[in-house]
This record gives sequence, C-alpha cells and structure tokens, in this order.
Amino acid sequence: MRTSVIVGVLVILLAVGAGWSNRYINTSGSVLEQYIDQMEDQVRDSKWEKAESGYKQIESNWENTKKVWSALVTHQEIDSIDLSLKRLEEFVKAKNFVLASSELASLRLLFEHIVDTEAFNLTNVF
Repeated sequence: MRTSVIVGVLVILLAVGAGWSNRYINTSGSVLEQYIDQMEDQVRDSKWEKAESGYKQIESNWENTKKVWSALVTHQEIDSIDLSLKRLEEFVKAKNFVLASSELASLRLLFEHIVDTEAFNLTNVF
C-alpha cells in the first residue's frame, strides 16, 4: 500500500512538472517572439537605434530565460540561439537590412521549433 502511494505521488509530481515546464516554455517563447516582432518592424523601418535597443531587450530576456531552458531543452538548441543572437547583433550594428531580417527570421524559427518540440502532445510522446 505504501509503495503505491509513493508511486502515485511521484507520478503526480512528474505530471505537474511537465505541465509547468510546458507552460513556461510556451510563455517565455511567446514573449521572445513578441520582441522579435517589434525588432522586425524597427529593422524594416530602418530605425537602427531602436533596433539596437530591441536587441538588448531580447538579449536580456534571453539570458534570464536561458537559465531555465537549459534544464529543459537540449544544449545544442540553446547554442544555436546564442549564435543567432550574436550574428543578429553584428548585422544590426552594421545596419544591414537583409542580413538582420534573415537572422530575425531564423531566430523566430528556433524559438518556434523549441516550443513545438517541447509541447506535451501525442506526437512528441511517441
């Protein structure tokens, strides 16, 4: 009897942990994507000072988010985002519309990919 109670509690804890991590990844990914939306507008309008400020917001938010995501997501994905952010920083500094826009699109794809692959659904379970 005691063993089944312990197993039941562990299953509940795992389910709650999975739900929390899924919600955190979805929420933080959405926030990062909103920053990307804003930055895309700034780059499109050639507002490079605002784009640099937008980059700093993304980077700051990412540094906080990365601390938790590192425990939940593969490190290769984290490294890909870090590299993409560094490239974006340089493209914005160079005021290169084409490269900054393409890097923003890549960054968006990386965030969306993580949110999709970490979602708790039947496709990802099996």
